[in-house]
Amino acid sequence: MFHPSLPIPSFPTLSLIRLLAFFCLILWLPARAAPPWGHIDAGNGTSLAIDPAGQLWSWGKDQLKGNNASHPVPVAKNVVMARAAKGETALYFITKDHTLWGMGSSQYGQLGLKASGFILEPVMLLPHIVFIDAGHDTPFAIDEQGRLWTWGEPGPAKGKAVPSASPASATAVLPVPAFPAALVNIADDIVYVSSAFSHTLALKKDGTLLAWGDNQNGELGDGTLIPRQHPVKTDLSALGSRKIVKIAARAGESFALADDGTVWNWGEGWAVPAEPGRTFPCVRPERIVSIDHVRDFTPGWGHLLFLKRDGTVWIAGTGLPLNAGRDDPESAFVEKPFRWFPPRPLLSGAAEIASGHNHILILKKDGTLLAMGTNSEGELGRESGTRARHPLTVTLPR
Repeated sequence: MFHPSLPIPSFPTLSLIRLLAFFCLILWLPARAAPPWGHIDAGNGTSLAIDPAGQLWSWGKDQLKGNNASHPVPVAKNVVMARAAKGETALYFITKDHTLWGMGSSQYGQLGLKASGFILEPVMLLPHIVFIDAGHDTPFAIDEQGRLWTWGEPGPAKGKAVPSASPASATAVLPVPAFPAALVNIADDIVYVSSAFSHTLALKKDGTLLAWGDNQNGELGDGTLIPRQHPVKTDLSALGSRKIVKIAARAGESFALADDGTVWNWGEGWAVPAEPGRTFPCVRPERIVSIDHVRDFTPGWGHLLFLKRDGTVWIAGTGLPLNAGRDDPESAFVEKPFRWFPPRPLLSGAAEIASGHNHILILKKDGTLLAMGTNSEGELGRESGTRARHPLTVTLPR
């Protein structure tokens, strides 16, 4: 309330005060993480990009359209999300009508039916899907109602439905002609999922983090080393009032990004073995203290890639792409699994990031697509066999 003896501000002055207050509020609020869906993704020697028109392009390992692996080729139109598997070469994408499609390897039933050889054209998998994680060889999909589905051969990452889940047939709830009986509804009210060879993480709408699979190194984060077939809750007490906005699973390890820009890790300890005070196995989430103000992150085979809120990209870990941006001898590309490189800046002006096993993709704010790291399968958009320590521009054909 204004003091009676003070002059009452004019209307323009009040408007300016409100405007300044609004901007102060925006600056004070923690920045939200990058959306879980993006325009780029990378798998095991495979790269994907969605152009501004919604055209999906792929290049790299076992080129899925039967063309030159080192040149991007069109896969599908009207695509809103795409993911590449970290194990057997397969890719999945969601179109604007929320239909999930897949192509590539179906050795473990990833594309609905077990098959040898490559499926070179997209096949329709499921309707009403809004999120897909390709996993290692076990895909996971979230439908419009928040139900989490998986399929294919049994494995530690696949898990089983929570004991209280409805016994109703999966195909009765989500009808798909000729889809295998291995389609399983794992959990409900899910907004994000990430799966690796060893285990799977799923974030619920209420902020609860579920985990299941192998737990030899504490990667489930429930305080034990007990493997779980059914989802259990990760102990998030160390995060306090922070909310998780992104999760990622890597073989034997788990990661989470909180809404305040901090990154948390638990499990085997490939990512942060030299951080002060860390002991392994780590059976509950602990903060990675060497990085903050993170907007997005993505793990590779032996590295971690971070996108900070100021648009700078940072890299850390032990893996091959750590040499990107450095003029080291060729032998420097040899992975040093017990030598931890703390986060260091790589470049600025980035909008999105993605990590394969040993290569990285960066989409800049001006629309330029960059790739660096190893290139054994043509995943950098160049003839295979070359390696890039510095960013290479990937050009999508018009």
